[in-house]
Amino acid sequence: MASNYDFLLERYKFILAQKQTLNRNTFVAISIYQASFALIVYAQFTVLTRFYEGSVSAHLAATGSALLLGFLFILSFFLIALIAGGIASWLNYRSDEADIEREMFGRSRRPATLSDAFKWYESYVLLAILFLFVTYCFVYFILIRSVF
Repeated sequence: MASNYDFLLERYKFILAQKQTLNRNTFVAISIYQASFALIVYAQFTVLTRFYEGSVSAHLAATGSALLLGFLFILSFFLIALIAGGIASWLNYRSDEADIEREMFGRSRRPATLSDAFKWYESYVLLAILFLFVTYCFVYFILIRSVF
């Protein structure tokens, strides 16, 4: 018959595997965002180039640019929601991990605090996403809309 410690060890291994999966999924989502952002910038460049060549009307170019901004907003929103959900899941797994450590060793590592957020790469990814979105909005509203 398996002991309680064997069960806790397997649970601990499962938690570590889930945290690793969260980390991998975050990097995949970031890669998709990076490629999509590059595609949006290229599409915007193409819209402006075609407009200056005269092969696209001002109305169509303005509509295309607005749709690209909308796509970037949706993409950024979903990635931010995905990362926030990943952080919440990580905190939940960390709590479970602390419970196991307490039961096995009598104490656990200190719980994660808000100041620890500056140590997580997800925080900087969120700031980068916000920076890219705000920069694109600035370029769109100040520079691109004035063209049409």
